[in-house]
Amino acid sequence: CYYLFTSIDCEYEYIITNGDLDVDKIIAKRKRKRLISVKISTFEDFGKYNAATKPADGFTTVLAGENSGNGDYYADFKHPTLGNVRLIFTPNEKTINGMKPYFSRIILTKI
Repeated sequence: CYYLFTSIDCEYEYIITNGDLDVDKIIAKRKRKRLISVKISTFEDFGKYNAATKPADGFTTVLAGENSGNGDYYADFKHPTLGNVRLIFTPNEKTINGMKPYFSRIILTKI
């Protein structure tokens, strides 16, 4: 019963390494699962997420955040195996600043 209740606790970790963004889900501080890995330079769209920013049809949504609505960001990109993907995540300022050098010019002008 203890094992079941503690496995409800999950958190997400965002790792930026040489332009790659890796998103891991950590369950109860004992199990780690890689959700997605993507090159930041392949982002087609990036910005603050709200209910009005809905993806087009045919997008796979990867939810890797608090889903509170405050501080959520989205990133749209093409993934080799998943196709068109929308990543919804909650990065802090340090993570966003670490991603900025790898953004395309189109996204930098949008931000």
